[in-house]
Amino acid sequence: MAKNVPLYVFSGTGNTLMAAREFERQAVRFGLETEIKTLSGGGEETGFDRIDAEADLIGLFYPVLGFGAPRSVIDWVRSLPKGEGRRFFLLLSAAGGEVDVNSAAAGKISRLLVRRGYEVPYVRILKMGSNWLVRFPDDFTRDLMRVLPAKCADAAEAVAAGEKRRLPKRPLLNAMTSFVSFHEDQFGARLWGRLLKANENCNGCGLCVKRCPMENITKDRNGRVSFGWNCQWCMRCVYGCPQKAIIPRFLKSAVLEGGYDPKAIGTEPDTGEPREKLEKLRKQSAEYLENPRA
Repeated sequence: MAKNVPLYVFSGTGNTLMAAREFERQAVRFGLETEIKTLSGGGEETGFDRIDAEADLIGLFYPVLGFGAPRSVIDWVRSLPKGEGRRFFLLLSAAGGEVDVNSAAAGKISRLLVRRGYEVPYVRILKMGSNWLVRFPDDFTRDLMRVLPAKCADAAEAVAAGEKRRLPKRPLLNAMTSFVSFHEDQFGARLWGRLLKANENCNGCGLCVKRCPMENITKDRNGRVSFGWNCQWCMRCVYGCPQKAIIPRFLKSAVLEGGYDPKAIGTEPDTGEPREKLEKLRKQSAEYLENPRA
């Protein structure tokens, strides 16, 4: 059984980091000693060469962005040394959960790891709150957070026991989804990021510059920030700005009104949102909410 298991985590707006921390808490129950190493960008990455040479099992956590894997995660995986049979397990987060259109995001990383000489026996997508286009009712997002410990406990137990879990293969759908996600990333995300702007609320704190995983934001000597062509649509700068000063010039509806902060949602009381929408979502996700292995 693997004892020391590094968990490499890229999180845009907090969902994935929340899942990784819960996995870390649950893993202790099954004899796994884990350590989170954030792939945060902006010069803050923890390099693969720092992994203990004895680590045979490695976790990689990341969100699905536009049906695909984040460009920063793809680049990081491509930079890894030869795996020599070591094992990676993947835990992804996505508003849609383990639906077919999200499987390409796992397949892309799995294939890259296998080419580098790693094995990928366990892959899972966790359903989390939505931070893009459509806001889930906060009560439903809290439902997803409520079952997260059980989901992570099941994943940790399976990983510790060496169980295998892979997503169903959908070659044609995955090819189509990969095509769409590639163009979303290379054209949509880059253009959207280039056209971000900081409004008059910006106080020049530079937090967005420091936190951008793609080093896409710069600040001049007067404190004014500007945006380049390397955005990957993780939304970290938009929702993480304390002044709510970063706004898009197009696709404004993609940004949720009031922002997205899973920590805040998780600690707020029930909101009494429209019950019809809430119950519809709960019905659609009944299997996920009730079965820890789903």
